Amino acid sequence: MNPMQRQRGNAIGKLLTFLLVAGLLGMGAWLSLRDLRQTAAPASANRASAEATSAVVDSAAPAPIEPDLATPQLDQAAAYTPSNNVIDVDISEYAGYGGLIVANGGLAPNPDSFFAKHYGFQVRLSLSE
Repeated sequence: MNPMQRQRGNAIGKLLTFLLVAGLLGMGAWLSLRDLRQTAAPASANRASAEATSAVVDSAAPAPIEPDLATPQLDQAAAYTPSNNVIDVDISEYAGYGGLIVANGGLAPNPDSFFAKHYGFQVRLSLSE
């Protein structure tokens, strides 16, 4: 076969494609018509029940609640105080934390870590989730 020559479908493939498309269109039409019939029947039933219940008024309905006009104020965040010059950091199993783990020299506080050498504090990494 010449690489520039287009391959044409055979008759079985065309027939199967036609049957699948026709089946999908038929099923879509059937579902749409079924939904239209189901929504038309309850609408007439709802009109009859609405006329019957319009004479009865529910006087025990709760009063509506008015929404707040302003958002509630939260307390300020407390300052973090590291214990023994060790900062606790919770991390997940995300692979992007690999650099942080390598810079720390593992998950435990390490006096030879990048943070201890350059910034004077140690980091304790703990896996959450």
